[in-house]
Amino acid sequence: MYKNIVLKSILIISLFFMVGCSKLSKIQKESTATSSSVDELTLASSPVVIPKEHGILAKPNKPIYQIYYGTNRKPIDANDHSKGYSSERAEQLYTGTCKIFIPKSHKVGEIKGSLLGKILHFDSKYGDVRLQEIKNYKNKDELWSRLRELFSTIDEKEALIFIHGYNNSFEDAAIRAGQIGYDLGLKGVMAFYSWPSEDNPMKYSSDEASIQASEKYIKEFIRGFAQKSGAKKVHIIAHSMGNRGLLRAINDIQKETPNVRFGQIILAAPDVDADLFKHISKAYTKISDRTTLYVSPKDKAVWMSRIKHNHPRAGVVYPVSVIKDIDTILVNFDFSLFALGHSYFAEEDRILKDIKRLLRKNSSPSSRPKMEKMSVKNENQGSYWTLDLD
Repeated sequence: MYKNIVLKSILIISLFFMVGCSKLSKIQKESTATSSSVDELTLASSPVVIPKEHGILAKPNKPIYQIYYGTNRKPIDANDHSKGYSSERAEQLYTGTCKIFIPKSHKVGEIKGSLLGKILHFDSKYGDVRLQEIKNYKNKDELWSRLRELFSTIDEKEALIFIHGYNNSFEDAAIRAGQIGYDLGLKGVMAFYSWPSEDNPMKYSSDEASIQASEKYIKEFIRGFAQKSGAKKVHIIAHSMGNRGLLRAINDIQKETPNVRFGQIILAAPDVDADLFKHISKAYTKISDRTTLYVSPKDKAVWMSRIKHNHPRAGVVYPVSVIKDIDTILVNFDFSLFALGHSYFAEEDRILKDIKRLLRKNSSPSSRPKMEKMSVKNENQGSYWTLDLD
């Protein structure tokens, strides 16, 4: 009888924590940040020493990782942006900073802690990468001023901007950006742009409209980083539907201000029409040091988009999207029946290492480990590279 009671208790606790570990969707101010649960947190080690006024070393015993943001989402409370941003569109660019906790138990590519760890510590958030604080700037000029001040004090004058995909909240985007920057060991500034996705898997069409309406603000943000932040090199990672906004923004920037340049432009699993991509992606090669396209045959999300649109997408095979002067990397990994396989660029250690080499050395695929060169079948259209994660 005693064993049955114990087993039932464990089952109830497990169910409780499984419910508590559902998808991030709402901004939660961590009222327990000073409790014992925070003792598991460790410095998300920014490789550079950043002045305390910039907030990365807020408290010596509870350090965090600071990132910068731009968004055209409406704030939940116009008078208090620390409450976060909604899925409604704003007609202006908001900017600020986010503070992200990285737990001691963090493993490369992970943003959620294990169920076992949560049960053992009686904490539904144990091991999770968390959004701790949002602080907005009065206007975008304050962002550029703060960044110029920051870059004047550090050696690595580089920035990386992440643009998220469909079905993401502002909080989702902030946490993913923090995880990417931390896992890459970025030696400069990490930033992200969050467009007003509905954060609802049933609102795909609405997200398609919102990313198109956000192109103006994405352009303003990334061009501002290149021209006004004081960074000598600005890199960009765009994921999934976020590539649609980036594609148009880069085309406009290249036409309007062809002297503006970026470092590495990384296109991860782009949910973009393959023919459209071929027609207007040349702007990437004119405005960046190198452009890399990651695609995968195991990406269920982009496959579903292909079925919905009845035409190939740039981020899925087949056929493989091969564009002159763009490095196409076909990623193979273990098939999981229940996983979408859509965030491999941020979850797989080997991909993150590959991106790290790009940022640090601008190396071609031929000089990077595990790359195998392949020719496009039945077409004289060049070559691509395969990277096996199995």
